[in-house]
Amino acid sequence: MIRRVAMNLKYSLSTDMVARAELVILFAILTNAVPTSFWLLTNIFRRLDLLQVIDAQKAVTRTGEMRVLNASILKLSYSHLISNHQVVNASLVRYILADRVIAETYLLKKSSVA
Repeated sequence: MIRRVAMNLKYSLSTDMVARAELVILFAILTNAVPTSFWLLTNIFRRLDLLQVIDAQKAVTRTGEMRVLNASILKLSYSHLISNHQVVNASLVRYILADRVIAETYLLKKSSVA
């Protein structure tokens, strides 16, 4: 985060714009990565065939009735699953250059970050 903020400031973004961009990134993480991770894990644990394959790689440990998925092992063995929920931050921030109405309802104000 510190390098991202420093780079934004280096390329003439104001402190206010940088702060807004950081909030957008936080919002994106909470609204995208968390639910997607939940559904990814739900899908893994509801599909016994997939769970058995992952379990065979020692990515799942058991404590009584609880199963714990080791994301580090999962990332190494099943990178295509992990890549499904990673967020690309750069595409989430838009600097509004002029007032714009979208769908005859939403006003995006000039000089704001959306």
